[in-house]
Amino acid sequence: MTKSNENIIINALSSVMNDDNDDSDQLGFGRVREITITCDDDDDELVGAKLMVDGECWEHAHPDEYNVYDFSFWTSAHDGGSSPIEQFALDGQPKLNFPSWHSMSRWSDGEEYLTLLGKLGDMIDFADLEANVQQEDIGQLIGAVGARSGEGFEVCGSPGEVRNDPTMGNLYQVNIGDSNTNNQFLDQEETPGRVYHNSAIWTSVVFKATDQLRQRVAFALSQIFVATAEGVGLTLQIEVWPNFYDIFVRNAFTNYRDILKEVSYSPVMAKMLTFLQSQSYASTGQSPDENYAREFAQLFTIGLYELNDDGSKVVDKDGNFIETYDNNDILNFAKAWTGFDRQSTRGNVEFYQYGNYIDPMQIKSSWRDVYPKKNLYDGFIGDGYPLCTSRPKTQFLKKGAIYRYRGENPLPELIDDDSDMGDDNNKAYVRFNLNQSSSSLFSYLCNATTIPFGNQFYNYDDDNNDDDPINYLKCNFKSQVILSESLVCDGHECDVDTLRMVRMNYTTSNGTSVPVYYEYVQPPCISLPFYENATTISSWGGIQWNSYPLCSNKQSLEATVACCNSNNVGNIYPTCMYAGERMTLNTAQERCEGIGYSLCNFKRITKTDCLEDVTYVWSFRNCSTNVQINSNGQINIVHATDIPQYASQHPLDGDNYFDVTWYNNSYPSDSESTCNEINRCYLADDDTCYCDTEIISSPVFTNTVPTTNIEIKSKLHIGAFDPMFYEEGIYIKCNNSITTNDDNDDNITVYIKNNTYLSKCPISIYDENMRLSSETIFEIKDQTDESEFYLNLESIVQVGNGAYEFRNPPMMMSWLEPTIRDSQYEVDAVIDHFLNHKNTPPFVAYRLIQRLVTSNPSPRYIKVVATAFKTGKYEGYGTGKRGDLAATIAAILLDREARSMTLLNDPSHGQLREPLIKLIHFMRAMEFKQSFGHPELFLNAMDFAQSPYAQPSVFNFFLPEYQPSGPIALANLFSPESQILAAPYIVNFLNGLISMIKWGLTDCYEGFAIIDGSVCSTSKLKTPELYWAGNLSYTPSQHALSTKDIIKELDLLLTGGRLNEKGYEVIEYAYDTVLDGEGYSPYDNLQAAQKLMMMSPEFHSTNMNILKSDEDGNRNDVENNTSTNDIKPYKAVIYLYLDGAMDSFNLIVPHSNCQNQTYEDLYQHYVDIREELALTQDELLTIEVPNNTQPCNTFGIHPTLDILQTLYNEQDGLFFANVGPLIEPIYSKEEYENGAKDIPGNLFAHNIQQLAVHTVYAELQATAKGVLGRIWDLMASSTYGFTTGSYSIAGNTRALDPDTSESYDVIDKNNGVTNLDSSELSSGMIKLMMNNLTNIKSNSIFSETWQTELRSTKKRSQILYDALDGIELEQTWSDDSDGTLGKQLEQVAYLIKANQDTLKNERDAFYVTLGGFDTHSDLGETLETLFDDVNNALTSFVEEMKLQGLWENVTIIEVSEFGRTITSNGLGTDHGWGGNSFILGGSVKGGQILGQYPSDLSENSDLNIGRGRLIPTLSWEAVWNAIGSWLGVEEVDMSTALPHIVNFADDELIYCSQVFNEESGCTTSAPTRVPIIAPTSAPIPSPTSVPIPVPIPAPTSVPIPSPTLVPIPAPIPAPTTTTALPTITPSPTSVPIPSPTLVPIPSPTKVPIPAPTSVPIPAPTSVPTSMPSLSPTTADTVTVGVSFDLTASATPTTTDKTNLLNTIINDLDISSSNVKIFNVTSSILSARKKRRTLLTTYVWTTSFNIIVSLENTGSTSGVEYTSMIETTLTSSNFTDTIESETGAVVDTNTVTGSLTTRSPTVSPSMHPAAVASSPTKSPTSASSNNNNDNGFVNAAALGGIILVTLAVIGGLIMYVRHQRYKNKNNVMNQAEDEVDGKRTSNFIEMNGSYNHVTAATTATGVLSSEL
Repeated sequence: MTKSNENIIINALSSVMNDDNDDSDQLGFGRVREITITCDDDDDELVGAKLMVDGECWEHAHPDEYNVYDFSFWTSAHDGGSSPIEQFALDGQPKLNFPSWHSMSRWSDGEEYLTLLGKLGDMIDFADLEANVQQEDIGQLIGAVGARSGEGFEVCGSPGEVRNDPTMGNLYQVNIGDSNTNNQFLDQEETPGRVYHNSAIWTSVVFKATDQLRQRVAFALSQIFVATAEGVGLTLQIEVWPNFYDIFVRNAFTNYRDILKEVSYSPVMAKMLTFLQSQSYASTGQSPDENYAREFAQLFTIGLYELNDDGSKVVDKDGNFIETYDNNDILNFAKAWTGFDRQSTRGNVEFYQYGNYIDPMQIKSSWRDVYPKKNLYDGFIGDGYPLCTSRPKTQFLKKGAIYRYRGENPLPELIDDDSDMGDDNNKAYVRFNLNQSSSSLFSYLCNATTIPFGNQFYNYDDDNNDDDPINYLKCNFKSQVILSESLVCDGHECDVDTLRMVRMNYTTSNGTSVPVYYEYVQPPCISLPFYENATTISSWGGIQWNSYPLCSNKQSLEATVACCNSNNVGNIYPTCMYAGERMTLNTAQERCEGIGYSLCNFKRITKTDCLEDVTYVWSFRNCSTNVQINSNGQINIVHATDIPQYASQHPLDGDNYFDVTWYNNSYPSDSESTCNEINRCYLADDDTCYCDTEIISSPVFTNTVPTTNIEIKSKLHIGAFDPMFYEEGIYIKCNNSITTNDDNDDNITVYIKNNTYLSKCPISIYDENMRLSSETIFEIKDQTDESEFYLNLESIVQVGNGAYEFRNPPMMMSWLEPTIRDSQYEVDAVIDHFLNHKNTPPFVAYRLIQRLVTSNPSPRYIKVVATAFKTGKYEGYGTGKRGDLAATIAAILLDREARSMTLLNDPSHGQLREPLIKLIHFMRAMEFKQSFGHPELFLNAMDFAQSPYAQPSVFNFFLPEYQPSGPIALANLFSPESQILAAPYIVNFLNGLISMIKWGLTDCYEGFAIIDGSVCSTSKLKTPELYWAGNLSYTPSQHALSTKDIIKELDLLLTGGRLNEKGYEVIEYAYDTVLDGEGYSPYDNLQAAQKLMMMSPEFHSTNMNILKSDEDGNRNDVENNTSTNDIKPYKAVIYLYLDGAMDSFNLIVPHSNCQNQTYEDLYQHYVDIREELALTQDELLTIEVPNNTQPCNTFGIHPTLDILQTLYNEQDGLFFANVGPLIEPIYSKEEYENGAKDIPGNLFAHNIQQLAVHTVYAELQATAKGVLGRIWDLMASSTYGFTTGSYSIAGNTRALDPDTSESYDVIDKNNGVTNLDSSELSSGMIKLMMNNLTNIKSNSIFSETWQTELRSTKKRSQILYDALDGIELEQTWSDDSDGTLGKQLEQVAYLIKANQDTLKNERDAFYVTLGGFDTHSDLGETLETLFDDVNNALTSFVEEMKLQGLWENVTIIEVSEFGRTITSNGLGTDHGWGGNSFILGGSVKGGQILGQYPSDLSENSDLNIGRGRLIPTLSWEAVWNAIGSWLGVEEVDMSTALPHIVNFADDELIYCSQVFNEESGCTTSAPTRVPIIAPTSAPIPSPTSVPIPVPIPAPTSVPIPSPTLVPIPAPIPAPTTTTALPTITPSPTSVPIPSPTLVPIPSPTKVPIPAPTSVPIPAPTSVPTSMPSLSPTTADTVTVGVSFDLTASATPTTTDKTNLLNTIINDLDISSSNVKIFNVTSSILSARKKRRTLLTTYVWTTSFNIIVSLENTGSTSGVEYTSMIETTLTSSNFTDTIESETGAVVDTNTVTGSLTTRSPTVSPSMHPAAVASSPTKSPTSASSNNNNDNGFVNAAALGGIILVTLAVIGGLIMYVRHQRYKNKNNVMNQAEDEVDGKRTSNFIEMNGSYNHVTAATTATGVLSSEL
């Protein structure tokens, strides 16, 4: 043994032996049995080594030595047979010697299948053993079973569980044992791998089910509550998955709350979202796992932003969306999901060795966080619950009291009693026996039936007098008994404060006396942790032993009684009614006085039957509850007792801090000068502020009664018990029930305490004589007419003599006795809090509507469904309870938006259909029949991206807000299903259906079936009974006599009768052509029709496929871009996305040679912070960084990533330190917390931050294009002229999504490029028909999306298939690289090779990904496995690139959505922010770390915003600035590629020359930006004296006297008449301009306005309409024109508005009663402060909309005109709102954008709200007001409405988008405001009909010169 190791061991042993508080495994009192020591090197001599330390001998042993296991399983699994395993037991020796000739790996591999019971010598409760060990004979052996008769037990299985019936056989490989060499299958021949059995059960059940609606709803719900086999790690288990899925089938029409609860208790979900075995900080010293808390909120209930009832987002006063929660909320709710663990394993389930994933989880109360938890409304979980201390006497006998049947088991289930009490024969314990003859409770629980003598039932004979007449009773015991009435107490029932277990004796028919126990379940209640006049309770150790004293409320039931003679406190006399009894202090005092003793401050108590399970005893010692406050205002409760020699359970400097609600958000500072100056406060050792407290309890309402239920709930936070449960006369019900007013149905009943001095019933709401005390109770009714009670009490905790105060926070759990019962209550309260959140109804409504009806429901539709969810009722459906799914689903399916035939014509209505639903539909409609021998459907559904339990992540197969390029994006709408509409999946789906149509269900010719041993020859496939799993048996009905009839029948069955005329024409032709052809079978014609039907857009979407007219509907497919110049050097970038947020602080680690000022040894600092997550210094792969560029000169790379070390040392790789999504630099925690900087929204949400890093546009990631998509737009533009290609090997991705260039190709990672069925395409006819079916563009955005994707897939698949044909790599791809990432990079290598031969792109982009990095419950093993996959894949790929000679041409950038927490959650890490990344390539200037690695990882770091989340110091803009330059983007265009780059200074960016070698072709190497040159006609004025003109590309020779409204010609013919409108001149003094002397408004005469011809109207195809053409009517038309003189005023005043109204009224000759203001708002919109501009730029915009209702009829078309005028200001932000005469001000989301351009031509693509076209013509004079060509808009006199949007401008009109109208009587359509890239909706109602109005999208630009 080395000396160093000897010293390590001796020091460790000495430390443990001298530590009384050590938590190591102990034997006896204070006796350490074993410890684990880590030595500094491998020392084989340590095995068996012995050391004498302080007189005791220690031996080094194997960690498993003396472990006790259940070896029963190994008797059958042991390779050498059962005898060697059984022999030790047969010999009577409980010791198994592991043979020395066996490899130790044999033990480590097999150990996981053994059940570990403990260590030899441990004391283990029989009840705590695993269920498979709790055998009857073992119980008898150790005396755990006793003399139980075997009667009176109840065992509950999972819902629907039945006993196994072997006679029914088995269709699946259900495993009853587990070993790699010993699979035990139940009578099932070898069938397709177990991984397919889960989906086979789902497919078989769903396909055959008669309750199809239930199945559809269940499938929809399963896509909200996602758990996947891969994510849970149970891919080979079968029973688990249908058991989990049944939650949704069973509850499809029950209540959403039921699902929330069942899912939350599901071990499958707990494993998926990693809160399984999450423990409190008090248990582990680490923060609990946050994952479930985050996803429960984001994905299951409330979403990310606050919603209105119609699903629209709520905005704040600045127009920003309001987030529903922040990270502090997640930290709080994470505590609520602690304590969950799987149930013990048991029989009748599969794979019991893997743990019980069938039964709902148990809660281990000792793991539970017991402290107060804030809710989302600044209140607390527990608000509204009654105080435990106010419970009525004998509450256990009141109506609603609950009792749970325990059979013969004396131990409760939901609370903890000492296990010794589990033996009913142990007479030392006093039981609470119920009297049969007199106890009403006995009678109620017995539920007896009296029967005549002689029958063999239960005989009760109380006095044991055999002479008495005997009646025989049969007790019909129930699992749970709820008292339906209050009972009268009997005998000792009247003398106890509460019950735990009650015992009932009965005699069986054979004369055996058997007990039955019921557990009393106390109702939920709360306690307040700060008490007035608190009293000390302490354990039975008193003041002699460590008693861990606590403060307690005198009315609490937390302690028991111990009496003594006041002269002798050493002799203690416990007295109790039953063992383990709890009571109040007053009851304890009465008990002592009743036996002639008194309550005393005892020294020590000898434990007795009364005290056996009671830890704490009442005393009279003083106590106070004080508070310790940290810098964040969180508190730690301190119990200050008068037993100073022993620490309290809540000591000073404890670590259990939690949030409270400080009034005025003010709390004592933790600075020494401030804290010590506060009265009764001082600075503690840990720099927290420790203060005494004072508790103030007072009534909320005193002489007024609350007016509404809302007022009561908002002001009264403490609930109450039903006043009628108290003893008669205690409470008085005031006779009058108070109704606040005629418009309010809230009835409030008042109950006052029967004390005339303190309270008096009110006569009216404002009765001056009323007196309401803090004991007054208010009763209100909920929506189901159930009563809710609230106590008129407010409890405040004051600090510093009232200088600071916070609300006394409620606790639902006792920190003295945490119980399973209270844990469950608190979980229920959390679920109810989210269910009752205002967001949940619209959130769930939107999600379910999307899955069942339409992707883009109207706000009205959402509100209808949300209302049904909220009220629990819809047209006779539902129970009236919130969350009722029957009502919700009824509202979804019966609403007119789901059923209206008219809406089928709406191009934006409906959805694309999910692949799995299409498949099941097709098989059912075409009457699929299974073949003999194939009773179940084994389908490989993942070939088309959707298979049961196989979602790629918790975010489902697709995102609700997914927006594909094309018509859906142009309409600013969503199509979730489009996310899996990628080429490989389209090809696989169509090929699979073609195969099924031609050959039946097989695995041949790309069929869906999974059949072992199938033979794919054409001759054998024609024998279906042998080689098919089934076939389509549909034949046309007898009524289908003609071709048209047959197609019509197929149309009805497959597309719901929506096939258009073109479809009929094409399919009829195909049918007849095949019918007339030679060599075809009679079924070929039907098959041809079926093939084309399943290719039709109508089969894949749900609305009408209305084709465009010939002139604009014909397709002109654009060929790939080709370079017109010489071939440029090839470059490729590979976007390597590590999905889930990689733990990058174990990617690179500080190692040594550190110069850190804060922590001299930064590696040790890393270890101290990361704890069990830390990598050892020896295992790290070291790299050297340039001297003094980082906190350490030596760093370490994760040991599995040797390829990174190699490339780094070869100067081909470097790291980026602390990089993450940013909008602008954030330099400190203070800037983050005070809102001084813009922060990316929803920082820690996976899906949002994935978009942020994919778009590198953290502010508008929802609508922005991909970062590589934008770069490729530039590369492919005429300016650059590159030929480009982009490829995703991982499905659809935003990262590659372009705007103007060609879309990317999606390649299958396994099969590469797959073509459509070659036999079909080669036949020519189907190919021709498919082309004809899709060659005309569709108005339907969904049909058009399908058609576009299908045509692109067919075309691109053929091109790439041909290009890749025959391509061979330069090496054999390593088997080690055959993982998910390796396969993707192999395809990349093929494509790069093919590009050199045939494709000839000059720029290629590739997207690859590897998932699984969301390591909430991983301490390193998972990360190591994933990094190993990364290492192997990169190793093979890099070698291949070098062999191809292209390594210098390729760059790999690794990206993850965010970093992870530096600190552990006990099981792994949680979501962070900043992280580390790497870039690789032959042109990379490697061997360095760019950015700044954090030098301080602690909570004190200015970058640590809490829980180890670090603010990034490097933006992704900085990284992509370098990559973009390497690819060829000029500096002047970088802001187009990276919109936020203007927010970062030069030294905050990274440049190409820093990342890439000089010869790599960087577009710029200078670390300075090229200034943007302003037009010479607009010099930059001095900010102090010269107004800032807005430079525009206008000739100065054409001045305009005043800015004029710019018209947009209506999309209808010109009107027949015109009328001029007068000019409106606002009052010059109506609205002053802020700081006019400093910022003069530019002179209007110098701001020419472009003519209308300079504002092109988008082509009709960009915004499809349901009415492709609008015909003019004969109604009179009117020209409307408006202009403003801005010389004196910058905004229209109310007078201006009135003048405008009068103008319109007069010109249109209409009644003023028909005119109303729809919207008048004015707001300042602050443009971001740009670092390289002369002045801060603000854009001030005023706009208002006017609705003019006209009497004219007959016209259904209209126009709108919009003008946006903006003023460049340097003043402070300001907001001004102008209200209309009616006061009806409606919020508007009109937003203007501040743009900077490099040329006089405005580039609207720089702003997300703008379209691709922009004004380029010079403005013309608008002085003539009467000519439509000179500045005015023609407006039709509508039968509906005219919407006028006006705005005042001091600058430039950049872009105006025309508006279209739809007018359908009695049909509510969706209104879409496309503003700033966001979609909002408004509805306008007039005369009972609803008019669909799509408002204009407006973007304005300020052209500013940069320095």
